[in-house]
Amino acid sequence: MFHLLWKITLLSIIAVLGGFLWFVSTMPPQTVNYNTPTDAIVVLTGSVGRIQEGMEIFQQGKARYLYISGVNPKVTKETLFKHSKLNPQILDCCVILEHEARDTVGNARETAKWAEQKGIKSIRLVTADYHLRRSLLQFRHYMPELMIVVHPIKTADVVLEHRWEDWKTLKVLFKEYGKWVVAYMIK
Repeated sequence: MFHLLWKITLLSIIAVLGGFLWFVSTMPPQTVNYNTPTDAIVVLTGSVGRIQEGMEIFQQGKARYLYISGVNPKVTKETLFKHSKLNPQILDCCVILEHEARDTVGNARETAKWAEQKGIKSIRLVTADYHLRRSLLQFRHYMPELMIVVHPIKTADVVLEHRWEDWKTLKVLFKEYGKWVVAYMIK
């Protein structure tokens, strides 16, 4: 019995490590298609730079709406965009702060509800580069017909170019891998 338990444990460890190696080695591409316009820019809150990047794309006229998902309920449009160059009229009509989502599943679910109400057919998904695979999994689950243009943001705390040398990056990627596996299993 002990021998069988040892083999099962060893095979499980090999499977987890093999899956992690695949996950890290095949991270989504870092290239961004800047020219494709979409109906909306969807920004998932989290690491620094996402909202700023979403605002910059929006100001370039690449979408009709800027939808920011997972915003702290205490944050208002006025405080969030205090130092932006956005016209206040655009804030009222075209910038949406979503306050209900607490995680990636919530981001996808709340975005799907809003997109259906507005007749959205395409989005530009702005999130951290290491978070992109799990985000796409959730968004495609809730909105299978929606065209999604990915817009990964490089973050200071996770440097994918040095993923094999930096323990901090590997730790974040291993945690993200675990979340992705769970999301994949329950979708």
